[in-house]
This record gives sequence, structure tokens and C-alpha cells, in this order.
Amino acid sequence: MEVESGKKSSRETPKFKTDHFPSWRKQFQAYIRGFKQCHRALEQDIPTINHKVLNRFVERGGKKRLKLANEYKKSVKEGRTLWTERNDICISFLMQAVSGCGNQAAENLVADNAANMTCKEILDLLEERFFRVDRRIIDQHEANFKKMKIAPEERGSAFLNRIE
Repeated sequence: MEVESGKKSSRETPKFKTDHFPSWRKQFQAYIRGFKQCHRALEQDIPTINHKVLNRFVERGGKKRLKLANEYKKSVKEGRTLWTERNDICISFLMQAVSGCGNQAAENLVADNAANMTCKEILDLLEERFFRVDRRIIDQHEANFKKMKIAPEERGSAFLNRIE
């Protein structure tokens, strides 16, 4: 991985793991901390103009207040630019993490959503898809399992093969 100084980083992006998603996510967040504080794109929402604050500047009038309003808008714009850059770097690292991990579905999920979602949203989507299981689904499978009966002529291996 190239860093700003032009030197290669000796660290590699942690490869995506579905079996230990929470620990992988922590490793991923720790990894991206070293690059322009990219972890902040995961912790903070994109900066937006607070219209109540802006209106206070404008309502009170005067050149000084108008200048403050323009400075406020400029600082929010700069914050958005920095946040967007951090988010893009996060998505790039996320793509590296899922590439070559042996999970084509995860790779497709990141690639398909990189243009229209934030890195945090994609991470949440990965967690939902590969880690979280709705308790109702588990309960339904458990109920189906408990209802299963071995048929009189059925062999034990055939019965076990019916278990999904």
C-alpha cells in the first residue's frame, strides 16, 4: 500500500472474515486509523450545514455577520471534502480487504455499493449479510428440527441428510 510519503507500508489490510466479523471490524478500523484518520469517516456523519446556525448569522445582519456566515459555509464545505476523502480511502481499503478473501458475495456487495453508500453503511450491510441472523429464523429452524421424525423404513444417514 502506498502512503503519502511514497514508502510502502509493511502492514496489509486485514482480510475479511465472516466467522469472526466483530473482531475483523475492530481490526479493520484500527488499520485505517493510520491513514489520514480515516476511522473518522466511520465514526462521524458527513458534515452538513446547520440552517439554524446559518439563519442566526443572516438574521442579525451586518457585514460582520455575513462574513461569519460565509466562513461557516466554507468550513462545512472543507469538512465535507475531507470527510469524503476519508470515506473514499476507507472504501478502497474495504475493497482490498474483501478482494481475494474467498468470498465473492462480499466482494460483489462492496463493489456494487461503493459508489452510492458510505463505508460505514457498507460495513453495516456486510455485518447484516454475513454475521447477524434474525432470531425468528433461528427459532423457525429449531421448531422444524424438533418436528422431524424418522420414517419407519428410513435409514439414519438419510434422516441426517434431510437436516438442513
